[in-house]
Amino acid sequence: MEAADDPTRPALIRVRAFLEGVRDPLRGCRIGRLVQDTEVVEGDGLRGSPTATSGGLEDWVADVLETGRAPGELRPDTDPRATTAMLVAVVQGGFVLARARQDPEAQRAAIRGAVALLGALRAGEQ
Repeated sequence: MEAADDPTRPALIRVRAFLEGVRDPLRGCRIGRLVQDTEVVEGDGLRGSPTATSGGLEDWVADVLETGRAPGELRPDTDPRATTAMLVAVVQGGFVLARARQDPEAQRAAIRGAVALLGALRAGEQ
């Protein structure tokens, strides 16, 4: 997220940079692993860290998409929160697929699909 956070760049380029950022799909997501633990998701004291981390990422992506919608880079009917939920699910689901198959290409394919879908959000696209 930090490497993609250049407000001088168009919104879709920033989101794409986040999606295509360097990560090791076979390691999985530390936050994703935490929320698999019942004690973490059911305990008030432990749930805060994964929630804050995930929420911060989701807020950033949604804010970037909103900034792209305002000047007309993105279609006006773009829903930044729904799009963000889809993109985060792609990344997280990609970790699961890559680990299950022991093949990092599984996440990369999911990311390529999400990037292709982002193209449909450009203003003027149908």
